[in-house]
Amino acid sequence: SYALENISGNIANSQTTAFKRIDTSFLDLIPDTGTNNQLAGSVATNSRETNTVQGDVQKAAVSTYMAISGDGFFVVQKPGSFTDSNPVFNGVNNYTRRGDFTLDKNGYLVNGAGYYLEGIPIDPTTGNVTGSNPQVLKFGGDFLPAQPTSTVTYRANLASYPITTKSDKSVPGSELLNVGDFTVNPSTVGTPPLPYLDNVGSGASMNSALTTPTKINGTTALSGGANTNSLSASFAAGDTITVNGTPITFTDASSVPPNQDDATHIPIGSTIDQLLDKIDGLSGNSALSSTVNNGSVQLHTGLANNLVITSSNATAFAALGFSGTVTVNRLGGGSAGAGHVIGSDAATFISQSIAGGATTGYDISGSPVSIQFRWAKMDSSTLGPGHTNKWNMFYQVDPNATGGATAWQNMGTDFTFSANGQLTPAVASVTLTTPTISGITLGNVT
Repeated sequence: SYALENISGNIANSQTTAFKRIDTSFLDLIPDTGTNNQLAGSVATNSRETNTVQGDVQKAAVSTYMAISGDGFFVVQKPGSFTDSNPVFNGVNNYTRRGDFTLDKNGYLVNGAGYYLEGIPIDPTTGNVTGSNPQVLKFGGDFLPAQPTSTVTYRANLASYPITTKSDKSVPGSELLNVGDFTVNPSTVGTPPLPYLDNVGSGASMNSALTTPTKINGTTALSGGANTNSLSASFAAGDTITVNGTPITFTDASSVPPNQDDATHIPIGSTIDQLLDKIDGLSGNSALSSTVNNGSVQLHTGLANNLVITSSNATAFAALGFSGTVTVNRLGGGSAGAGHVIGSDAATFISQSIAGGATTGYDISGSPVSIQFRWAKMDSSTLGPGHTNKWNMFYQVDPNATGGATAWQNMGTDFTFSANGQLTPAVASVTLTTPTISGITLGNVT
């Protein structure tokens, strides 16, 4: 029955971590009798509590669980009391094979029985043990080194025609990032500037002075009376419209000479088409003539120059659909690619690119940083021979960048797509070399 009791206890604790079974020893008892007496012998049982048989080592998902293979014990202590939730040890070493240690809130490794793991100190310089007296181990919150971000898995679907705040499907190339609008060309480093392309500046759609609301058109006069096909506010003799620094002066019969009409003078009774011809002449536009479409004056830059127009008569200028200084930059052109967007160009960049999502990266100390991405279409095959569907990807360096400081960094790869939308050639990965984002420097990120 004594042996059965031990066996029962062993079975009950079969799932207890590091439990050591209790064996039963049997001893024969020989009675002390005379030679002529015969007494039956008996058997005594004893528990053998020290059992050195190696138990099974099992896998565990907890990284701080440990097991000893072979001889040996973990040296542990059990607190005698607690002060402000911190253990107070009595200095008495205990020994156990139970290795289900977990890290508690104070940084101690404690097993399931409540014993705290001890260890021999190690010299951090030499790696050698120092002394022979075990001490209770306590780890700081940063004892496990942070792992800096080294790889980012990224996927995106790009529309063939990006919808930006600047894009207009009636204007070819308006969906592209126009490097001519930037102080510093954000294309990949060394990219030659694109050939200059015509661009269009559209005025507001306006009505003429006719009583029945009627859109202005090319035959609308620049000056006239009520209920006539003229501007709702007239230009007068002496008024000017200045094109790229050269004024066009309005004349009438009282002018000297009267009604002068040449490259820089126009009679007040002339039409909008006649004015646009003079504007195109001064700007050097020989690509597409400026015109009027559905009440809106369409100013074409041509290929030779950007276009800047002002007027001395703000009211009549507004009747043409414009206010203040009208600036229209040609598409393309600019300087060679510098590979980044500066702070003063950040708003322009946002208006000519699309969001590309974000991910979180970590530096070597574990500090997190949000990595923001944007895509800009740089060229389009719809512009004709020699053009391809090319995109550039950017990541944000400093959301608060101003002036010449870098706000967005070009990732340095041209992503070119074929007519059927296939990335050609395929790009397996892109490596960012020690990027600094919002003041946090990461290692190389692929």
